[in-house]
Amino acid sequence: MKLVGLNKLELRRIIRKLEREKELRERLYTPPAVKKRDGYKCRLCFAGEEAILEAHHLTPKSLGGKNNINNLITVCKSCHFFLHCNPKMIMAQKEKHIFDTKKGLSKARLKGKQIGRPSIDINPNVLVDFRLKGLNIRQIAEKTNLGVGTVHKILNDKNG
Repeated sequence: MKLVGLNKLELRRIIRKLEREKELRERLYTPPAVKKRDGYKCRLCFAGEEAILEAHHLTPKSLGGKNNINNLITVCKSCHFFLHCNPKMIMAQKEKHIFDTKKGLSKARLKGKQIGRPSIDINPNVLVDFRLKGLNIRQIAEKTNLGVGTVHKILNDKNG
């Protein structure tokens, strides 16, 4: 791209165009974790990777939606256009996603899967005593067969 000899107006136009292209790329970028979760298919029409797959925000960024995996779904270009032309579809899709997540957690619980932190039978004072003896959290975790995060949470709850 030749920039020598361009006036300020032409330079501003080029910069604006590049900024719009960058914004479009960022908006349409679909994180790999989202595509993997959705089976590399559009969540609406089930088109595979042969289609152009994009990320769609269930809660729009303009309404405070984030770019995290829980607020994104994989859709093909056609369905993405359809969603933005039909706002009621957006909320229905979000409600379906929440319903599917809760349904999946219920099925896992019925199969006996542990959801969240396991319950533990340990007196928090034992952990505090270890801490007072100068042991660090990792050493306490090893002695008690607990995870480092669990020890940290119990100590914080006890001291909080």
